[in-house]
Amino acid sequence: MNRQTLVPALTTATLYLTALTPLFAAERELEEVRVTATRTGETLLQQTPIAVTALSGETLRLANIKNIEGMTELLPSVTVSRNTMSGQLYIRGVGTNNVFLGGDPSSTIHQDGVYLSRPISLFNELLDLERVELVRGPQGTLYGRNSTGGTLNLMSKRPSADFNARLSGEVGSFERRRVSAYINGPVKGEAVTANLALLGSRRDGYIDNQHSAGQPDFGDENINSVRTALSLTPSAELSILLRADLFQRDESSPQYKPTLLNVDGSQNARALSDSASLLNDFHSLNIATDSRLDETHSGLSATLNWQINKQLALTSISAYREFDFDAVLDSDFTEVESRISHVGEDQRQLTQEFQLNYKAGALTLVAGVFLFDESSEQNFMAELLDFASPSVAKTRGQLDAQAQAIYADAHWQLSERLTATAGGRLSHEEKEFSQLHFFGPAANPVQTFEGDFEESWSDFSPKLGLSFAVSEDTLLYASLAQGFKSGGFNLVPEGNQFEPEEITSLELGAKLALADGRIRINLASFYYDYSDLQVSQFEVATSGAPRVVITNASDAEIKGLELELVAYPSPRWRLAGALSYLDASYKSYNAQRPGANTTDIDVSGNALNSAPKHSVIISSDFEQPLLNGSLNYRLSYHWQDEIFFTPFNDPITRQGAYGLINASLSFETQNKHWELQLYGRNLADKEYTNASQDFSPLGVTLAITEPRTYGLKLSRWF
Repeated sequence: MNRQTLVPALTTATLYLTALTPLFAAERELEEVRVTATRTGETLLQQTPIAVTALSGETLRLANIKNIEGMTELLPSVTVSRNTMSGQLYIRGVGTNNVFLGGDPSSTIHQDGVYLSRPISLFNELLDLERVELVRGPQGTLYGRNSTGGTLNLMSKRPSADFNARLSGEVGSFERRRVSAYINGPVKGEAVTANLALLGSRRDGYIDNQHSAGQPDFGDENINSVRTALSLTPSAELSILLRADLFQRDESSPQYKPTLLNVDGSQNARALSDSASLLNDFHSLNIATDSRLDETHSGLSATLNWQINKQLALTSISAYREFDFDAVLDSDFTEVESRISHVGEDQRQLTQEFQLNYKAGALTLVAGVFLFDESSEQNFMAELLDFASPSVAKTRGQLDAQAQAIYADAHWQLSERLTATAGGRLSHEEKEFSQLHFFGPAANPVQTFEGDFEESWSDFSPKLGLSFAVSEDTLLYASLAQGFKSGGFNLVPEGNQFEPEEITSLELGAKLALADGRIRINLASFYYDYSDLQVSQFEVATSGAPRVVITNASDAEIKGLELELVAYPSPRWRLAGALSYLDASYKSYNAQRPGANTTDIDVSGNALNSAPKHSVIISSDFEQPLLNGSLNYRLSYHWQDEIFFTPFNDPITRQGAYGLINASLSFETQNKHWELQLYGRNLADKEYTNASQDFSPLGVTLAITEPRTYGLKLSRWF
């Protein structure tokens, strides 16, 4: 499939559905989806002039999605990659493979209005979400933390005065055992309400380790999570929401499959001479080193909403978050004693956001102040066991970062149908960075470098837009916006600083409701001009230790089209789908391969990382009455084109086009007190990867993802 075929396909699909509108059942309309993406309170999705996708907690439950990685089957133009423990979120091809100290994500995640700054949070389990909203495109005039790619908003259930509770138990493949509970209700009438959610999950590993001296398997699961909220409503004008959460994980660290091939596809000589084994089974390894990951995340937040008068409201979001993790892994992923990596990080962050909402006459205004303070320390140690004299390379980095911003977004209704938007963000960020490097015998490595660095960056990012309501069922919009992400520092002695990246976005969109509201079609086309794109690459230091270095690609551009569809062919049958086209490439960039630090390679014209040219999402939900209840049949299919994990676009460091099939069958009693769900994921047992590493002396390695899994879940509502 190419652009010449996709663009007519999008047009044909839209015209075809329009022609079929008289055939759709008149008894059922689509639910009215409300979103908070504009930060002006709830607005109807079809009347919101930005590219936003909303998923309800009910949709996530029926699809049996447990984390952000699983959401890619429902969210258009989104991919998730990883670097061992940390996630990499890409929206419309905009993201970063930098997950280390000194940099920031390009596409952000907010949890209940609080920015999650470190990418290791991406794989945390979701716990009783009310909904999810994906906002695509540069963000700076609506949210506290700015982003160049977009933001994913996770909204937990808010306490209410209506008592309800749920208890769920689940068993599944690889000895999965999972229990979750939720309770909500009044503490003191409607003035004080609270909720509590709990989760515990265990599973054996899906990666078989064939080494007799190593642990039996990898890919196990051992997590515990708790989330609670307390809502205080002293008056009709004032409300306070307090939240707390804790997430713990203690399991094997993520594993990679060795290919024993170099990036050019040739046999790795070192692997051949050391007789490293290549197992045919994608989910089998041969490793003697025990691999562990231990991480803890926790947070507190307080959200205050004060309706000052009919026109003016104030919101304050104060939050503190912290996490720490320690991991050990065999980083050549073979039985050859070559590399063992130890990684650890401790992070603390404080955020404060004040936001004013003003509505009067034709004007709607959002204005805010955002403050961010982060302190983080990372420690790395690579055991170089294959040296003539076994050595270690140690690195310690300390980051203190502060960000301040003021932003505003104004909507002026020029006429009954025409609305103009203007906004801007003024950002200032400062980073202080220190690092220590050691190399030598494990018992007494010698300090080789010590450095302290600091830098600051300032930026103004404007936004302009127009929207036109052709009718109650059709909205057209256009926007021009800029995005900014500050520079940072590499955890290496030389060439350690990289510059900010900027993006200019032009977007045209349309939102249509057809067949008396039984079909919803959203279209978007966009063009991004990327300047000084931050790109992370693996390198091999002169000591022989692997490391990651971020550089600025000169320029890049992204062109894309998106179509989203939701429809009811009959009262009990719901269809949803999305088509995405991305043309994302470097305009001008010279990159260097690991171990070849003096040789520039022109990768201009190559595809950006994790940016599939085409992707398709299809899901079907059908409800059938049965006995004293109803059956829900759900089937979904997610297909994406090939993606690359490095700027060189080597065939060995890529994932070819593939599709995943997921399904569930749920029975719910008529009184909605009981539900039994049978589910399966990756039903075709597709072997695929979402990341690669090319620094191992034994060749390229590919991240191992889950095989086919299935399970049975029983839930009781009270």
